[in-house]
Amino acid sequence: RHSLEGNVMTRDEVLQALKKERAQLQAALEGLDDRIMSTAPVNGDWTIKDLIGHMTTWHQVALKFIADYHHHGSPQSLGLEDDAALDAYNQREVERRRAWTLSQAGSELNTSYRLAAHAPTRPGQGSGIVPTQARQPRRAAGRRCCRLGRWGGNV
Repeated sequence: RHSLEGNVMTRDEVLQALKKERAQLQAALEGLDDRIMSTAPVNGDWTIKDLIGHMTTWHQVALKFIADYHHHGSPQSLGLEDDAALDAYNQREVERRRAWTLSQAGSELNTSYRLAAHAPTRPGQGSGIVPTQARQPRRAAGRRCCRLGRWGGNV
């Protein structure tokens, strides 16, 4: 993936960023009431639980792209040609998980994190392969971050 400065990140840098993201998320969510995380909107009508599902979606997409890279030589398109299609995709993924409990959303995020963080590095070592260099999606990651101001954290 590209850093916000446009440089290609190494596998180790991507994994460090993933670990840092996870630690920041855990710190931001520490001590928050489960009911609030599941019901109080923090970004439009999305709750913290919805944002957790959104993060998971993009972990899963990254894992798909990495597997595609090794099987096909490049990631296969999701068919999201513009911001409207991307926004619709994000909303569909949130809606798919909307009835889930916070525990279910957290479990799925933990699973996707483990797959990304512990994926083998070369083709033939299993699914979810992390190449030496991975590419970031079209839109800069920082553009879609949500500030959880009243709870004192960032996601």
